[in-house]
Amino acid sequence: MSAYNRLRAVARCPNCGETSEQVIQFKFGDAWLTEYAIGDTLRWGGNDIGRPGVKKVIVLGAGEECPVCHRRGEDFSVVIERDVLTAVDAAPAGPPPMTDGELFAIVDDDE
Repeated sequence: MSAYNRLRAVARCPNCGETSEQVIQFKFGDAWLTEYAIGDTLRWGGNDIGRPGVKKVIVLGAGEECPVCHRRGEDFSVVIERDVLTAVDAAPAGPPPMTDGELFAIVDDDE
């Protein structure tokens, strides 16, 4: 399995609907098991996935174990704006269109 990053954030579990601290694995930025929280800025310059400075990107993330219902692997949407983690929520039904076979979709960009 390739490397990923981890986001700790309060979010609603897509399975049980309860809001609690979730740990979400995602692949964007320097994917090297870095721990993040909402408001943190992504690191770049190593095992990079995507590209830095994108105005807005939505990354499909996989939840680790929900502390309430203990289900694993639920899908989350992680929102990143200009390299800052800004939001997380349960992923909508069906994944967004992905870029270059990766697990992210550029929503808005300056290019």
